[in-house]
Amino acid sequence: MSAAAFLDVVDPWINWTWLSTHIPLFADALQQHITLTTIAIVGGLVLSLPLGVAAYRWRMLRNLVLGVFGTFYTIPSLALFALLVPYTGLSETTAEVGLIGYTVLILVRNVIVGLESVPADVLDAADGMGYRPLARLLRIELPLALPAIIAGVRIATVTTPCCPSPWRWWQTSPSPVLNGSPFRGLVPNSRGVPWERRQVVYGCGPLERA
Repeated sequence: MSAAAFLDVVDPWINWTWLSTHIPLFADALQQHITLTTIAIVGGLVLSLPLGVAAYRWRMLRNLVLGVFGTFYTIPSLALFALLVPYTGLSETTAEVGLIGYTVLILVRNVIVGLESVPADVLDAADGMGYRPLARLLRIELPLALPAIIAGVRIATVTTPCCPSPWRWWQTSPSPVLNGSPFRGLVPNSRGVPWERRQVVYGCGPLERA
């Protein structure tokens, strides 16, 4: 694609004048985006820590947990939100269910990796000092596994923000007939102009120019 086609003088892809007059809209979208990501990471971490510890202790449970959430992770967010909308609507709950589910796989794997990286001689020393299993987990294993867990949080934080895009995309539908439909982008908007050439991407979704 040539530079002239991308920076169309008549109808540019990025209209800086329009953007400069809609700063509050962008600020609101950014705040919503940060809120969705924060809730997803915290919720995923709350679920992943006990699941990761249990999967580390029992190998059969490990295969089950990784298999279930690995399968969940392969579902595209657009398809997942389409399945959830009839039950939860176009609400933040719909977005959070998908986001938390996606983060659990990343975090559980890192919890397991972190616990497995604890040296065996350290565990033997803890047993020799009389640590019970729970105390050894809380005072020895989890602190030593913390670098791997933090790495998982970082990965989840980077990958999670892209997932709400289809959810936000549905929320900003310009067509009252196809509102919430994944096919709405194939029809003209209320002005008769194809949606693809009249959109401005901001934060995590498209918005029709005023």
